[in-house]
Amino acid sequence: MKQNGGVSSFCVLTDTHNKMGWLYFRSRYYYISNERMSWYDSRQYCRRRSADLVIINSGTEQDFLSGILRNEDAITAWIGLTDKDTEGRWKWVDGSMLNYG
Repeated sequence: MKQNGGVSSFCVLTDTHNKMGWLYFRSRYYYISNERMSWYDSRQYCRRRSADLVIINSGTEQDFLSGILRNEDAITAWIGLTDKDTEGRWKWVDGSMLNYG
C-alpha cells in the first residue's frame, strides 16, 4: 500500500448495488482504501461510496478486519469510532456507545 501520511480507511457498504472490489463477510461488504487520509476525510471517502467507516460488533469481525490489514501489508486503518464530541467518550459513527472492546 502507498504511504503518504495519514491512515487507510475501512469502509462497510450500506448500499449493496455496487459491490465490485468489496470483500463479503457475514452479510456485510468491506473495503479498505489504498489512499492515506485523516479520519474525517476517510469518513467522507466512504460516504461518497454509499458506505461508512466500519463499526466492529464482534471479535470475529475484528479478526477478519485484522486479517485484511495483514494481507494488504497495512499497519493501520480508520474505523468508525470517535471521541470528537467528548474527549475519552468513544462513540461509533451511528451514535451508539462503544460496548465491544
